[in-house]
Amino acid sequence: MKRFYDRAAWIALLVVVLAGCGSKTKPEEQSAPPTDTLKPSAAPSDPNEALHEQLSSGLFQLSATLDSIQSALKEAKDLQRDAKGALKEGLVDVVDHLDSCGATLADHNEDPPTVEEIKKNFAPLDDKRLKTIDDVNDTLSDLKESKGMVSGLTGDTDELEERVTRLAALIDQAMEDARGTLQALGGQEQLPTAAPNK
Repeated sequence: MKRFYDRAAWIALLVVVLAGCGSKTKPEEQSAPPTDTLKPSAAPSDPNEALHEQLSSGLFQLSATLDSIQSALKEAKDLQRDAKGALKEGLVDVVDHLDSCGATLADHNEDPPTVEEIKKNFAPLDDKRLKTIDDVNDTLSDLKESKGMVSGLTGDTDELEERVTRLAALIDQAMEDARGTLQALGGQEQLPTAAPNK
């Protein structure tokens, strides 16, 4: 009789152990991430939708670029008003360059066309996108020249020196916004080409 109870106890223990093993989750089931999170966002397959997306985001970014240029221009004019000597003279070209940058991009500061308008005028609107990319690249080139001019300026006082540094930072911000505009429009920054060796 004792052997029967011992045998029954071992069988019960074996059942508990096997039940515990069978309830464990497989490692791959624990670590496998949801498949939806691995799918990249697809670009619009419709050319009209794709152009609408480029113009919408690009013109929005262009408006931010204009705001940055205006902030830099205001800082340059205020600094020019308070400066003297070489600093005042050096800021003349900086103000002219920044003013020109704003005027170039202002022609493109408008609401983006609707998808329906793009369907009716796809080619001319895409040509306008390409023209905007060219003008943004020209603006970026002028901003780089402006930054180079400011880098060579120094203030007579600590306050003026800090304002020169702040002006340089504002121009840097305008350049970054211009690069963002190029990317949103589907363009690329035109880098200066090296002169061929003779």
